[in-house]
Amino acid sequence: MKQLDRLLARDKDGKSLLHYACINNKIERARHMLEQGADVNAKDNHDWTPLHLACLHGHLDIVKLLIQQGAVVNMLGSEDMDTPLHQASKHGHKEIVLYLIKSSNADVNIKNKYDQNPYDV
Repeated sequence: MKQLDRLLARDKDGKSLLHYACINNKIERARHMLEQGADVNAKDNHDWTPLHLACLHGHLDIVKLLIQQGAVVNMLGSEDMDTPLHQASKHGHKEIVLYLIKSSNADVNIKNKYDQNPYDV
């Protein structure tokens, strides 16, 4: 399989290799895929981006890498319409919450499907 084909490949849930690198905290693998042209804002079948997943799982270094590579911080995802900041807040990842607010201008006022902003979750 060619390099580009591997970067574009998706599983039954629509997740790419970059999604899995972000879930599993494989920063060097994620960096390599991004250098090879992986889409930093790729959405899976539930509209989760790699940044949503890194925030969900508490991987601050991957969050920083994704944002440096152009990840959209205020992207709505999942059936709940959460942003990455909602996910970090919901799962108690305080360092990521602070980083998103201070360093990436994440919007603290965006509300999800349940009319909750990141402070409410």
